[in-house]
Amino acid sequence: MPRPGFSFLPNPLNNNADEPNGTMIIDVTDPANPKEMFHIPVPVPGGQAQMARMCLGSDLNENLRGKVYLMRNIQGNTTQMSGYEVWDVTDVKKPVLASALRGIRSTHKLWWECNTGIAYMPGSKDSGPLWRQAQSMVIVDWKNP
Repeated sequence: MPRPGFSFLPNPLNNNADEPNGTMIIDVTDPANPKEMFHIPVPVPGGQAQMARMCLGSDLNENLRGKVYLMRNIQGNTTQMSGYEVWDVTDVKKPVLASALRGIRSTHKLWWECNTGIAYMPGSKDSGPLWRQAQSMVIVDWKNP
């Protein structure tokens, strides 16, 4: 049973299981007929994923040709799971978590340069000692998710 104040909705792609907020992957190959393909729930109760960026694997790293990646931020009341995630979404019906940076609070709108792999991610460390600024800029070389 969901806690008051948190919304869980049935996901028809997952036998109508009640799932929290997350990221929906939609196939827009035919823009007049978009199709929901998969929902990636947020791993934090009451959390949210507000921002996503996509990169072709071949743009990030020649060895990743044929792959497609999605990076998203995770916010929530449990900062242990908050941070950033990179998903391999090559198979839009079976995305796979490729890597994650956890323990980052105050995540928000990120930028991922596909041609260099550099990710600019607002946030700050959440374990002691805390960073002075709640929303510093975390810069990560994520050319090999």
